[in-house]
Amino acid sequence: MPLGGLIFIHNIAIISLKGDLNMKKAIQEKGFFRDVFYFSPQAAMIFDSDLEIVFKNRAADCLSGERIPSPFKNSAKEILDSDSPYKRRIVYKYAVGDEEKEISVLIKGSVFEYEGNKYALLAVQNIDGLMRTDVVVNICSNCKKIKRSQSSWQDIEEYIKDNLANVCFSHGICPDCSNKLYKTK
Repeated sequence: MPLGGLIFIHNIAIISLKGDLNMKKAIQEKGFFRDVFYFSPQAAMIFDSDLEIVFKNRAADCLSGERIPSPFKNSAKEILDSDSPYKRRIVYKYAVGDEEKEISVLIKGSVFEYEGNKYALLAVQNIDGLMRTDVVVNICSNCKKIKRSQSSWQDIEEYIKDNLANVCFSHGICPDCSNKLYKTK
């Protein structure tokens, strides 16, 4: 069957097939999208312009509980103030009983309007598993390559690309190296 449309809701693709009337009808109903949003494995929240939570899904409920932590409200404020896509890594601190824990999270968001009102949509992802901060990295003092095994070394750019998500490099020359390479004063 040929595809009739593809809709993305924060990394979840919903495919509508031509001729599938039940799916078309379900997609048109607000309840369908509410359920998809609610059961998404990605923690997501919607804030209004007063920074009140309008809706949060099950994953966000597990992350934040009854009160909405200030880092999420602060991110919502920045999103609403800027009108441009937002992406920021933060360390999120939370309590488990009497113990304070922390995790690194990536907050992504964007602003949207509905019936004349402005809202901020936040997606929160635990990135502790992506960021291996407890690893000792053996780096060459001269060329800065990273030791991968007893006989294998890797360029630092490649190592970072392999071990951190969404990293791209742009090259330039710092003033010290420029002076050294081009003998400028």
